[in-house]
Amino acid sequence: FSGPSLEFVRPVCRAGKNTERFDVAGDESQKKLEGAVLWAGIDQHYFTAALLPAEPGGTCLFVKGGEKGSGAAVIQYPLDAAGRKLAFTLFAGPKQLELLKSYAQLNGHERGFESAIDYGPVSNFFAFFAQILLGVMRWFHGFVANWGTAIILLTITVKVLLYPLTFKSMQSMNAMRKLQPEIEKLKAKHGDDREAMSRAQMALFQQHKVNPAGGCLPMLLQMPIWFALYAALQTSVELYRAPFLWMSDLTQQDPYFILPVAMGVTSYIMQKFSPQPAEATQAKMM
Repeated sequence: FSGPSLEFVRPVCRAGKNTERFDVAGDESQKKLEGAVLWAGIDQHYFTAALLPAEPGGTCLFVKGGEKGSGAAVIQYPLDAAGRKLAFTLFAGPKQLELLKSYAQLNGHERGFESAIDYGPVSNFFAFFAQILLGVMRWFHGFVANWGTAIILLTITVKVLLYPLTFKSMQSMNAMRKLQPEIEKLKAKHGDDREAMSRAQMALFQQHKVNPAGGCLPMLLQMPIWFALYAALQTSVELYRAPFLWMSDLTQQDPYFILPVAMGVTSYIMQKFSPQPAEATQAKMM
């Protein structure tokens, strides 16, 4: 294959327990994937075309083509003097999770065909959360019959569920801000003696029952959920050519840039309403 959108058109192969994609725009010209080949084909973001051998076997080779931006996933079999017959199932269609899972036990072999959906660099970690969020989004779509509205309802649901962590983070930041005058006094008292300053600061936190990591930790705990939500929306073929408001396709950018600007404005307003970090430098960065 060849194509201008190199970012989303890549040879892909699953051999053994690994699914790998080959970057045709990279410097590597050839790569071998160890293990019996379960399927191999082309990854086109929301769609895939793949061959699934009736009996897993052979070796998967990623080969860069002669033209810029071209390449292939090749299933290589050793020559046999007696000859052999090879049977394959050809899949060409959308990367819908349930559809891909229907090939999970093809000819009695576990295929892992759902891994054709690429959730990102740590896809195995995010896939669990992303599939749950995708299921909830589909459930909302069953009621509202519009994918844009379903995304909004899903985002609100996630925000509501994560609100206890957000509230805990805000409480911690407020407590730290109240202690900032005391911390400044400790800095003036201990000067460059960092060890004494650290002990005095910890004593102050213990006295007021404040966790210095309390503002960041709840936010960090939320990150996998938000990354998974982003991954789910980036890979959902259901959004392909789905209309919403003035847009004809939710997988394309807003042609009038109304939503990005609105998001920037609302983010700025929410920033002003949110508690600012107690430390001046952190506040300026935010």
